[in-house]
Amino acid sequence: MEVYKIPANYDGQKLKFDATVEDLRKIILDKNIFILKNAFPVELINQIKNKVFNWGNTTEPSNPQFEIGIKDFHRLDLNPAKAAFMRIMHCYSIHFWNEDEWGFGQF
Repeated sequence: MEVYKIPANYDGQKLKFDATVEDLRKIILDKNIFILKNAFPVELINQIKNKVFNWGNTTEPSNPQFEIGIKDFHRLDLNPAKAAFMRIMHCYSIHFWNEDEWGFGQF
């Protein structure tokens, strides 16, 4: 497996990178991966990360049955008794069909 680092730039309106969609598709189909290097400003990533993290710390976790239209939720596993292996995990499930309160739509 090979890792491709593709330079990228977000100009505040659109994400631009030095590859075509066909290039990216070929990388994936060949079972390789790519990283869009410097795709978004660190400040923007930190704003979104802090907002989502705060949401996870101020609302109750849940693990609803998945279906189209489900509301965003976060799940907290603290060594669950029925797990195949013990783990501590905080997972956030944010869906594109819900209102964009996180700022993802600006990309």
